[in-house]
Amino acid sequence: MGKKAEERRPQSHMEVEGLLCKNFYKRFGKAVLPMIEEVFRQWGRVLGERMKKKLGDVDFKTAVLTYIKPATKREPKAEIIEATEKRVELKVYACPYILNGQGQELCEAMMAMDREIINAIIKDEVRLELPKTLAKGDDYCHAILTRLTTA
Repeated sequence: MGKKAEERRPQSHMEVEGLLCKNFYKRFGKAVLPMIEEVFRQWGRVLGERMKKKLGDVDFKTAVLTYIKPATKREPKAEIIEATEKRVELKVYACPYILNGQGQELCEAMMAMDREIINAIIKDEVRLELPKTLAKGDDYCHAILTRLTTA
């Protein structure tokens, strides 16, 4: 194996997940998106319930900011545009799954995990909008998380 092959090796579990999903999607097309979304949603529920045990009862803003904290520490750092009890808006400049140019649909299927993590922490429904994504070729991901109801 040459140097080029080594450069493509995944460097984290998220990159492994991204590589697996990209290859699965390339091979089988849109038919696999519901499966990918369901698996990521289920894993998000598990992770969210674990976080809930550690965090206890927290509000929406705290839950989202706690969850995205690692993205605000890695380079390039994510930028929080707005953070309120009803809505958190951010820009992320690096995809941990390396989905750059792989398509919005695959990104949204995998992001079901993030939405479900927040749902589990706050025990409420959250909408995730992605008007811009690295996956569809934009310069950054623009994510908007909105709490759909208030307790």
